[in-house]
Amino acid sequence: MIKARWIWCFPLVLLAAGGLAVSSEREAGGNADESANAVPMFDELVSEPDLIYLLASSSIVPGPDPNARSEEITFTGFVTVPKWPMPGYQRRELPSGRQQIDIELTESDLVGASYLLGGNVYLGEHPDLRSLGTITESADKGGSTVADAAVLPSPFGFSASALATFPVVALAGSTQMTATASQGPSTATALVASTPVAMQRQTRNESVDGTTFPVTENLELLMDSNPNILWDEILATELRRLLERRNLIEEGQLRPTVVPPPAAALFARKIDLPDDLLEKIRESGIDFGPFIYEAAENLAADLLDRRVIDLDEDSFNPALIPNDFVVARKVLITTAKGVLYNETPVPVRGTVDSIPPVKRPDTPLGVNVFMGMELPIELLDEEGNVDGWFYSKAHMAYAVVPDAIQRDDLEASLEIRSGERTETVSLEGRMEIHHRDQEDDTEIEVIVLELRGESELLDGEIMMIEAFSDRDRFSRGLLADATSGSRDASFDFFLEVYTPADKLANETGIHMEGRLSQVVSAGKLEKGNLSIPLLAMETDEPFVATNSSPLFDEAGRRVAEIVGLTLDVAKR
Repeated sequence: MIKARWIWCFPLVLLAAGGLAVSSEREAGGNADESANAVPMFDELVSEPDLIYLLASSSIVPGPDPNARSEEITFTGFVTVPKWPMPGYQRRELPSGRQQIDIELTESDLVGASYLLGGNVYLGEHPDLRSLGTITESADKGGSTVADAAVLPSPFGFSASALATFPVVALAGSTQMTATASQGPSTATALVASTPVAMQRQTRNESVDGTTFPVTENLELLMDSNPNILWDEILATELRRLLERRNLIEEGQLRPTVVPPPAAALFARKIDLPDDLLEKIRESGIDFGPFIYEAAENLAADLLDRRVIDLDEDSFNPALIPNDFVVARKVLITTAKGVLYNETPVPVRGTVDSIPPVKRPDTPLGVNVFMGMELPIELLDEEGNVDGWFYSKAHMAYAVVPDAIQRDDLEASLEIRSGERTETVSLEGRMEIHHRDQEDDTEIEVIVLELRGESELLDGEIMMIEAFSDRDRFSRGLLADATSGSRDASFDFFLEVYTPADKLANETGIHMEGRLSQVVSAGKLEKGNLSIPLLAMETDEPFVATNSSPLFDEAGRRVAEIVGLTLDVAKR
């Protein structure tokens, strides 16, 4: 709320996690006595497959070298998910007492656009390899409505405000802690920020450049006592997000809001980071310690609030975050350059609060959003040779049910400036906008953008896409109520521009304004029991940018500036 030939493999995987978390080593147990434990989320299911309209983003590396250039691809389409109580799928009670049902991914019709592969990429099911999974009841039976299809981190990191719903990857069962919680309305926050727990602990002074961050003694205790939480992976995700915004840090526009205590009260905790991330941190020269301190404190407070970890012995509920919930996903990907598949399964994890798992406006952040793990994983060509990789940069998917989907072919004019040079580039392509009706105006969001053209300033072919995310940088706006025929429309655009040398992105949204003569029906998107109205627009006035926005490369360097942008419906 990112994508090429291999991307298709992943999106499918991600969808599978949507409620389909496969267990590579399923917990023992046959069919459950369904009368033993009522689980409303399961008891209300009917014997027919679910149909989901999926949005997904994935990073891939084309070719045999895993260190070559990666690409993020956005794709959309229908996915079919049969599940219990359909024939061939079971419901069981696990040794932990939780209920579990089987699901499967049996049909996918996903498409996306690739810059590196020069065209569309199609994701479908492998005829010989099934994508099996499970959905398991949450361990918290004290009123929680969330079922577990594994728990995962977000590819876009988290902040002090967003962390409240950041999901957590877990391994085996949680480790119980026995310290006593203080009383008060903000127990979790107070625990993390309180006077250190009375324990004899030796300060960890080892310092490895770029791999340590400061923590309080309480947080050190929490992290050591809860090894089921993948602290390192989650904090590494935050570091990647911060690196993408290094220009804002260097300009002083992005600062931590939680100030660490004096150094004497802190421990230096080591994080195990991927080599590519460690190299980028060292090259940046930025001290990320205060930012990671803030992220870790907020994450711990969130986990305490959600009872994933617990410091209160009297009210402790074992938060058995699902073990081994992975989709053993193997798919078939078709591109202009041939077919690819993965023999090594891609694990996918997620947390769901509905079946099918749909991300709605009121869905908590991180819920019904699914992530691929344990990357990179190789992709093989028809001869069995490695010809691509699922990359660890971003793999995310979620299902949506908009009130309508608008699809338009576009003609665009992009004016860019770099140094003393300015250029106007003609672009052509397509756009998909999702509509959500409100009392008066209609909320609109650009989900998919694919505009291609040639730029001398940027050294060749470029492709402009919408920046995909589930928690920030949304390209959203409003379509005014049709009171007098024409309808004013506006939205803020967050873009990524692929060039022969790099990927550029804007941190400041480009505000677009236009006027539509009408929005007309173009039929329906239908599959099974899912039907979504399809729309197209006719413009009185094209969408025109009202502000400029600088473009930064992936290292945070300012490369160019968008000084003008016009979007209009292509002439039919």
